[in-house]
Amino acid sequence: ESWNRNFRNLMEGDDIIGKLGRKMSILRSRLLIVAFAVGLVSKAVKEMNQAFVEYEKLNRKIEAVLKATNHAAGLTSSALNEMASSFEENLGFAAEQIKEMQVRLLTFTSITGENFERASKMAINLSAAFGQDLTQSAIQLGKALQEPTVGLGALRRVGVSFTVAQKELITELEKSGRIFEAQAKI
Repeated sequence: ESWNRNFRNLMEGDDIIGKLGRKMSILRSRLLIVAFAVGLVSKAVKEMNQAFVEYEKLNRKIEAVLKATNHAAGLTSSALNEMASSFEENLGFAAEQIKEMQVRLLTFTSITGENFERASKMAINLSAAFGQDLTQSAIQLGKALQEPTVGLGALRRVGVSFTVAQKELITELEKSGRIFEAQAKI
């Protein structure tokens, strides 16, 4: 009888240890899931922070170019931010790409006001049409708009064509000092 009691006590102890082991295993699994989730959140926060830092760098670049060009474009950094947000929503490019494009276009001091926004849209369209980098398109277009008559040839080399009448009109507008109008025709 004492042997049966000892055996039963031993079996109950094994059962308790088994239950404890299963509970520990479940706890371990849950802790691993929590650790994984914390790792994902940590990584996401780090990536968001890095994106914010890059975005702020671009804002400082824009401010620096605006200052260096004495605000030649006639736009504020706030207006450029609004433009970038609008383009991001409607045209499928990331705000960072659009801001880099803006930095490039701002260095071409003859592109001002409405023509700056038109040039931005044109650079986006060039990139989409020719499958090229947005910054590259902005530089090509900026060069073309800075000196419209010379720019016609540069644009032709990348696949944009103009009629003879359009070329003559653009040349005449530039010669008469009406750069803004010549840019608008491009």
